[in-house]
Amino acid sequence: MYNKEILPINLVLEENLNAFAKIIQSFSKAKTLDTEDDRSLKDFLFESSADAFEKQYEEHKESLDKLLNDYKELEEYIDRTTLKRSRLTTLKDYEEARDEANKKLLLANFIQSRSDLDIARKASKRAQRLYELETEKHNKLKDGNPKLSRIAGRAKELLESSETALPKLTEYKDIYSLISADLRTIKELSSIELPDIEGEKKEDLDITQYDQKEIRRRIDHFVTIYNRYGSIENITNKIAEQSELVSKRKTELEIKIKGLEDIIELLSKKKEGTLFSKLLDEQQVLSEAQETILISLLVDVNWERPDQVMKGIRYVDDFEVLNEKKIYKDKENKGYWFDAGGLNHFVPISKEKRVFADKANLTNAASSKKEELQSRIDRLSSEIEELDKFQKGQKFQSYLIETDYELDQDVLDFTVQKELKKGLGIIQNLSRKISEIECQVDVNNLRLKEVSEKLTILPDNEELSQQLMQLQNTIAVRRKREQNLREELIKREKDEEYLSIRLPELCSSKITTQEHVNSATTKYNSHTNAMLKALPETDIASIIEQDYLHFSIQDLEDDLSDKKEDYVTEYKSLANHFEETKFNIEIKEQLDQKTYVFEVLEAALLGRIGHRDNIEDALKSANRERLKMMDAIHETMLNIFKQTKGKYEEYRSTIGRLNTFFKGKKISEQYYFQIKFDPHDDFDINWINKLQHSAKEVYKEGELAFGETVEAFVEDFFQKATGYGQKIKLVDLLNPKTYFTLKTKFTDEDNQDKPGSTGESYSAIVLLGIGRLSIVHEKNRPGIKFLILEETANLDRVNFNTFPDIANKFGYQILTMTPRPYGSDSEQGWYLHCLLRGVGDKYKNYPVPNSYFKTNESKEDLTTFLAANTD
Repeated sequence: MYNKEILPINLVLEENLNAFAKIIQSFSKAKTLDTEDDRSLKDFLFESSADAFEKQYEEHKESLDKLLNDYKELEEYIDRTTLKRSRLTTLKDYEEARDEANKKLLLANFIQSRSDLDIARKASKRAQRLYELETEKHNKLKDGNPKLSRIAGRAKELLESSETALPKLTEYKDIYSLISADLRTIKELSSIELPDIEGEKKEDLDITQYDQKEIRRRIDHFVTIYNRYGSIENITNKIAEQSELVSKRKTELEIKIKGLEDIIELLSKKKEGTLFSKLLDEQQVLSEAQETILISLLVDVNWERPDQVMKGIRYVDDFEVLNEKKIYKDKENKGYWFDAGGLNHFVPISKEKRVFADKANLTNAASSKKEELQSRIDRLSSEIEELDKFQKGQKFQSYLIETDYELDQDVLDFTVQKELKKGLGIIQNLSRKISEIECQVDVNNLRLKEVSEKLTILPDNEELSQQLMQLQNTIAVRRKREQNLREELIKREKDEEYLSIRLPELCSSKITTQEHVNSATTKYNSHTNAMLKALPETDIASIIEQDYLHFSIQDLEDDLSDKKEDYVTEYKSLANHFEETKFNIEIKEQLDQKTYVFEVLEAALLGRIGHRDNIEDALKSANRERLKMMDAIHETMLNIFKQTKGKYEEYRSTIGRLNTFFKGKKISEQYYFQIKFDPHDDFDINWINKLQHSAKEVYKEGELAFGETVEAFVEDFFQKATGYGQKIKLVDLLNPKTYFTLKTKFTDEDNQDKPGSTGESYSAIVLLGIGRLSIVHEKNRPGIKFLILEETANLDRVNFNTFPDIANKFGYQILTMTPRPYGSDSEQGWYLHCLLRGVGDKYKNYPVPNSYFKTNESKEDLTTFLAANTD
């Protein structure tokens, strides 16, 4: 049919036949196709190839299974050999640890026994020397103690003699000091020059309550002031007069300050309603006479009658009071007289700055006047401050006090008078005081004579303090010497008694230490022989003694015992672990005789490898073989999955060609149709590339994981290569459809996704079928292109009509079998073949159908129609 151009596709090719059959078969049931379902799309567009992949897998499975078994056996050999090496290495470590512990014990015994011998010899030497020294010391004490006892007794007698003399000499010195002091007092009091006080009243005073120093002070104070004024009465008058003058002067100064402050207040215009403020406000000019009278007499005069009237208050309501006719100058007395209604007042001319002299300069004059008045207030305040200091008895500046009166702070108040009367009483009773002191001197002279007669040494009255100090120093020296001699004697007597007991013990110790030397010598010789026998090549001189002295021999013995047990335990365990040694006669002999020779076990365990040093080369050789097997396993797996990868690429290419076919073709004249080919999100087909290029990265070099089956091995390899967490069966891994998803979509002119109606979905199904057939047909090849649709009766009339339109557009004919030929009444017409029920057997149709061509206007027998329309 292909060569005769009946069909445009060459069905001789199996690939085309399978595709054509798949499409025709699927399209005949287009109603069941779900364009939104991935599996439905794949089943419609692609033929089922799972069986082919599984067949390909079965062809390689036997080879892969054999490789894996061989690999596993080699792996087990390597593991056993590696384990033997590890166990032998461990056993060798135990053997070396045992030998090292034995060596350490032998050397420690040797070093410590040598050290013990050295210590014993030194101890014996010390004991011998100590016995000799203590014997010599005991002999010296025995001979010297009686002599020292006599010297100590004499020292005690001298000390007691000095100690007896000390209190007597001290008493003598104290009495002599009292006599000397009283004589000096009598002399000093008798030499005082006293004033003439015969006219003064006798003062009642107990002079005994005052000592010489206080008497002298009070007499000197009395004489100084008394000589200045001549009598107690004059002093009393001076006190009263001076106190009155100072108080009066302070009052005058305070009044002056108050007046000056009032003027300042007036000048500052802080006080209104006065004659002074009125003159300032109206800027009146006054003569010198007028201003003098104003400042001196009228400064507090009110302007106009005040609301509150009190005694002494004055007021004016015009300036007539300052009429110059009421003022006349007194040149002789340098002042002015002011007539106040027949009462004349004298005011001296002031040298102060004027205020009302110049109207134009009145403000400046007032300011200057305030400064001048404030300066005067400061001077007056300083004077008051100095008067206060005077009254308080403090140091004061007399030049700041403006008075001709001579102030005397020595007679400040009447307390001075009382003190001066005490001084007068002392002078009046001074002779009685001197007599009393003279009597006391006589008494002390008698006492001094009595004490001197009891002294064993001759006192030196001029140097008594020095003599007493010398005696005290002598007592201190003698006391120290007596104490030292006494303590030394006690110590020596105790030492003598102690050595009498100690010497027999030292003699016994001397004998014992020599016995220790003998014992240590024997022990040293024994350990030396044992060490040299076990370690004949040991250089004794090179042994560092400090490395072994700190060891505990018991700990070393326990450690050696533990390490021997570790070695034997590991030896037995190793011998029983492997088949090669479990029933070996030589090994059994080692265990029975408890010899446990390492080399015998090593030879039996390794066989042809011989020695554990050769294990490394044997493992390298086995690993090289294992790597070759691993490469063969990966190559076999790659061959299995190479077809899967190829088919995947073919499917992706098919979708691409379909989308090229759909490009520019609209459904319902408004929507474009496309198929989305999305690789799987979780795992990618490119894991097969990883199998090809990076298989050794999946596992360590020479290492593969094994499951119970080849399938499990491949599935496990996939998980390791991709990191995918879920288990995927081998049949899915082989199927290229597993690695992607398909989805259709409708888009508008702006490439925006649209949902599409039911009719548009049916149109998409037809378009899919036509597209799939079109990419199989050879391009521009003549032949009949047709679609077979079944079960179209399940479609409604509107959706059914979409099929003929699309088929006609792409040059396809539709073949369908249905009891409801919806499109048979269309304008373009349909070829209809109606089946006829058979005669006799209702279950068999008549073999020849009733065929005709039908439109919406007519129906014509098909044979007639074809004859009429065939060229």
